[in-house]
Parts: sequence; structure tokens; C-alpha cells
Amino acid sequence: MNNSEKQLLEKLWNYPLFEALAHRRGLRLPQGCNITKAPFGHMSAKEPVPLNEFETAILCWAGHGVTGTISSDLDYTTHFMNSFIGRTHPNPCNDQHQELMYIDDSGVYLYRPKDPTQNVEFQTPEDREKVVASFADAKIKILDGRPYVPEAALMKSNYFNTNKPGTTAFMPVVDVTYEYMNLILGSCAFERWQIVDDRTGEMCGLKKWVDNGYLNGPVVPLSWFEMAAFNACMSTAHYMVMNISLAATAMGLAGWHYGGYVSLILLGGTPLTNGLGFRFITGKDKMPTPIGKDGFIESLCPPYVKNMDEAVDKFYDMKYGNTGHFGKDYNGLTPWKDKEMHKKINLPDEQSKEMAKSFLNYVYNTYGRCPAFVDAIFLPVAYAAHHPDLDFYDKYYPKEMVSDDVRNHMKVWHGKE
Repeated sequence: MNNSEKQLLEKLWNYPLFEALAHRRGLRLPQGCNITKAPFGHMSAKEPVPLNEFETAILCWAGHGVTGTISSDLDYTTHFMNSFIGRTHPNPCNDQHQELMYIDDSGVYLYRPKDPTQNVEFQTPEDREKVVASFADAKIKILDGRPYVPEAALMKSNYFNTNKPGTTAFMPVVDVTYEYMNLILGSCAFERWQIVDDRTGEMCGLKKWVDNGYLNGPVVPLSWFEMAAFNACMSTAHYMVMNISLAATAMGLAGWHYGGYVSLILLGGTPLTNGLGFRFITGKDKMPTPIGKDGFIESLCPPYVKNMDEAVDKFYDMKYGNTGHFGKDYNGLTPWKDKEMHKKINLPDEQSKEMAKSFLNYVYNTYGRCPAFVDAIFLPVAYAAHHPDLDFYDKYYPKEMVSDDVRNHMKVWHGKE
């Protein structure tokens, strides 16, 4: 980092949170983009200016950066936590299988920063440079160039400025299968839920343990169980884009939150476009469902695992195996003074694994997919960041609608008037 970048990072670190909350606005028109529908009419006379690597690194860290370890201060008789890694956003059970993807003129990337080196990663002013220094190793290219996004993939109101030159779209990719697995292990072992398929009336492979009295907790519909996992994981995506939008506000960048797109099309599940090139399977409902991006994002679904028994074993080994964060050979960071505390936590017994396997096999065999009613992979929400066409905003809006940080961004961050 040069001295100018260090000063900008210092300024960001001291930017008031409530100032960012008060001045956050959706500013949707980037340089080089036209808007022709009523009531507006504007043909941009400016060339698009892409975000540089410094700007992109800061927004990625704000959305999904590593901050140290979590406190993990809960009753570990249920040991729902899936990781000790702390990020700028919360996760359900601290699941680390929600990804941040971004798309710019050069391609499509995943942002995967390395694990923390200390419990609180940012303790001194010098530590702040890790936000940028770690970026080169954190970005993983998964596609060259911008994917083709057909008009059918978006609501008409969003098409005019989406995926345009100079813009960067930050899109969380949510994999629900790991938290789904975590939830079924916990619900059988500790909550003792009797999960019933509300479409068939069957006990989702759990009748044996209901009949012998082990599963004596509340009766829970399968559709509610799946929606609980879905909603928990989806919330992470919204936290990410809110963090990114607040960081963009502090930087004087423009942008906007958006949904209104069809994940099925964007991920590549129709003949309209290969999109992001994800793998799909077709369940018994005859609908394609995304399960991963080969070599990059692979959910706990066949064919990434041989069957659902292997999916449970893979998850269990990740969490409780010798090198898992509850394993006897785990040597990563933990949040406690007693560095051996993670070895003192009782693990779920074999019966819990047997129940989880029976449940998941029921779902997969009944519906030809798992989860049954929600996608394994989805794109809930996005944030597009760009340099705005100020001529448009000066033409149509009162001056105070655009903050001084936005008006001065090109001069302060790029040395341009």
C-alpha cells in the first residue's frame, strides 16, 4: 500500500457509523449507462470507470472479511457451532459455507480470505492493512469475463443498469446443505424433534426412534424444518450486502441493493444462458435445482457425494473428525484461554448419525433431491457498486441527495477532477 491508500484506509476506519446509516442511498446510474424510460431521459457522456483493486478489496472485506475468532460462549451440550472463524457478519451456527462472489469487467471471482492469525485480527493501526494485503490471495477466479445475463433473468426495472461495464456486482452464494446437516444432527440429538413430512404424513425415516420414545420432542413439519434452515442461511447474504453498502457509503461510491433476478437463469439452469456455469440436478418434481460449481462450491448432495450416508460422514468428519474444530488433533485458533477446551466437549453419539442418515435418505429417496423444497444453492440478494454519473443526479435531484463523499470520490480516491 502507498501512503495515499494508507490515509484513505485510516479515514474509513474512523468514518462514523451513524453518518453512513444516515447518508446511505441507492444511486443506480453508473457512468456510461443510459436511462431512457419515463420520467427520466439521460444519455451518459462519460466513460465507465471500474472499481480498482483497492476499492474492491475494501468492499469484499466489509462484506465477508475475517476478523479473528468468535466468542463461542454458549451451552456446548448442544455444540451447534460449526467453526471458530469470526467474520464481519454473523452466520447461522457460524457456518462457513456462505460465499461472497463478485463480478466485474475481468470475470467472476470468489473472495476467500485465509483463516485468522489471532483472536482479534485488528488490534493496531498497522493491522488494518491486512484488509488490502490479504486480497491478492483471497480472490479466486471462476470465470473469465462477464457472464451473459439475458433480459429474461431480470425484472425489467433492473435490466437497464445491471451487469454493465464499470460496475461490480457483489453476490453472496448461499449453500444451505451444511447448516441443513447441522440442524438435523442437533434436532435429533438434543431437541428430539419428530419431523413429519407434511406432504406424505410419514415420519421422515425417524419412525423407529419415535416409536421407542427417544424422539419425544415437538412434532415439526418437514417444510418448516427446511424453511428454518433456508431463512437462517439467507440472512447471512443480507448481512453481507448491508455491510458492503455501508462501506461504499463511507468511501463515496454509489450503488444499490437488488433482487428481482432469477437465480435459476443466472446460475445456468436454462437454455437461455450458461450464466455462472453451476451444476444442476433434476428431482422427482422435474425441476432443475442448483447444487454447486464444480471444483469451487460443492454442496453435500450427490454427485458430490456418493449418497446421503457419505454426506453425513463428510459433515461429521469436518466438524468432529481428528482435525475438525472439535477434534483431538485440531491445532487452529480457539477463543478461550484454555486451548484444550474444545477437546472436553462431548460429541454426538453414533445414534445421532444413524438418525441423520435415515432422515436424509428418506428426503433424497422421496424427492430425488435434498433439501426437498428449497434449493441447495441460491443467490438471494446482491449489491452493485460503481462510480455514478453525477450529471444525471445534478439534472434531476436536489444537491443534498448526493453526499459530498460521493461528489468528491473521484478526486480523493483517483486523483481526478
